[in-house]
Amino acid sequence: MTPISRAVDRTSSSEDKIALFRSLFRGREDVYPRRFESRKTGRSGYAPACANEWVRGICEKPRIKCAECPNRRFLPVTDDVIRWHLSGSDANGQPFVAGVYPLLQDETCTSLSENHSTPASDDILAEDSLASSAPSTQTGDPSNGSALDARSTPWTI
Repeated sequence: MTPISRAVDRTSSSEDKIALFRSLFRGREDVYPRRFESRKTGRSGYAPACANEWVRGICEKPRIKCAECPNRRFLPVTDDVIRWHLSGSDANGQPFVAGVYPLLQDETCTSLSENHSTPASDDILAEDSLASSAPSTQTGDPSNGSALDARSTPWTI
């Protein structure tokens, strides 16, 4: 991943926008979750993207669950994956939404997302956000029990 050394705006190249997106939403590079929606049940969720999904003679879904499949071959995050995510469709024109696995293989994390979906005043939301980032900004020590450190990006949703 190439670091961004200049401002990125709407006139920037696709490559610069993708690099900025990847720098902000970092996670595992070796695998990413892809959104699915069942045509039968309407159920939706995310599952690891697999190169063998629905390949005849290899994938035995739904008889064998992905977690138990001996033929799993996870797909890595690439610039194309991010491009598809940002455009909303893959190379075949199919709807595409990618997620991120924020917990890295070494069990570290570079971001924190908070979901304040319960009704509350703006003061309480601001207080909650400050409280979650205060330990790391005070000490800069990721071992203090906070998920944030000096390299982390807090996002309040």
